[in-house]
Amino acid sequence: MNFFEKRPPSRLLAQGLLALGVLLVATSAYNLTIGDQASEQAQQARAEAVPLEVSPSSTANSSPLKEGEVFAKLSAPRLGQDYLREIAEGTSLDRVLNTVGLGHYVNTQMPGEVGNFAIAGHRAGNGGPMRNIDKFTDGDLVYVETADKKFTYKYLETKIVAPSDIGVINPVPKGLTKKSEPGKYLTLTSCTPIYVNSERIIVWFEQVAEQPR
Repeated sequence: MNFFEKRPPSRLLAQGLLALGVLLVATSAYNLTIGDQASEQAQQARAEAVPLEVSPSSTANSSPLKEGEVFAKLSAPRLGQDYLREIAEGTSLDRVLNTVGLGHYVNTQMPGEVGNFAIAGHRAGNGGPMRNIDKFTDGDLVYVETADKKFTYKYLETKIVAPSDIGVINPVPKGLTKKSEPGKYLTLTSCTPIYVNSERIIVWFEQVAEQPR
């Protein structure tokens, strides 16, 4: 057989697409297994080791937070006994969700403010910080720390919505049945079902305590 013989363009295209498909499957498998675990460990380690230096309250009368700037940390026993993740400003995939892990919707409130402090994160891939977001139940607490304060939030409700239903991060969240008045809310958002990502899972909390660090 002559290894340099000319092959029909259609055959070359088919072979190229097949090779690309194999590469994409292999890359996806890595990202959702070994790579995912490595990212998860890195995010946890960074959250434990790097102190918070910027407080959102200190930026109110000065320059706003920059996209990708870490300003808070989230701990949630329901997501893991030692679960701790950094929260950065913005929801950019490249600068925030695929790297830091958790991102703050820029048009929502900050911790401690009246309104809705809303956060996004992946369920799978890039560390999957929201992998078990569907496990929250009555009585669960989560904690948000900034450079100078610690906020405690209590679980309210979980809901599955369409990607277009952005009212769930309104100051008074649309669709929240257990509350209908202004308050200090925390909203966690992610894609669902896991690996399918056709809808959004929303988990609401209400602030129940605030204390200096």
